[in-house]
Amino acid sequence: MSVAPDGTLWCAWSDDTAVKTAVSHDDGQTWACSGNVATGLKRGIFPWLAATSAGVGVVFYATPDATGPNMTWYAELAQNPSATTSGWGAPVRITSVHRGDVCAGGISCAGGRQLLDDFRVDTDQSGCAHIAYSHDAPDLGGTATYTGYAVQTSGKRLGFPN
Repeated sequence: MSVAPDGTLWCAWSDDTAVKTAVSHDDGQTWACSGNVATGLKRGIFPWLAATSAGVGVVFYATPDATGPNMTWYAELAQNPSATTSGWGAPVRITSVHRGDVCAGGISCAGGRQLLDDFRVDTDQSGCAHIAYSHDAPDLGGTATYTGYAVQTSGKRLGFPN
């Protein structure tokens, strides 16, 4: 959950396929839900929000692939400058982070937990997004598991933090 500077509440979740959001303008008394934040993906998981002065942004892991050991997962950022449930722009693909399936079942997983749900987005005083993500695929350019970090340097800025 994230709170915008005007007090608007945002939350995001995944059903292990799609990433969706909800917004409340009355301190959580009522909520309006979005459709899928990103279309054309087979799966979107582990979303994290940053509500700002210029709307809201959500980061998540996504794959355009079906299932199986050759799935490639990416860290992606979608922005919503209108701060409405239907205002989501097309996500920006940040980088590939994992190859293979991902299990979102926590301790009940027999495998596929390497990616973790360790994902964050926030903004700086210039309104640029800063994103921390897990990367665990040496076959995708890494040498080992590590925490990656990306900073927005172009495009529409996400907005100023609270």
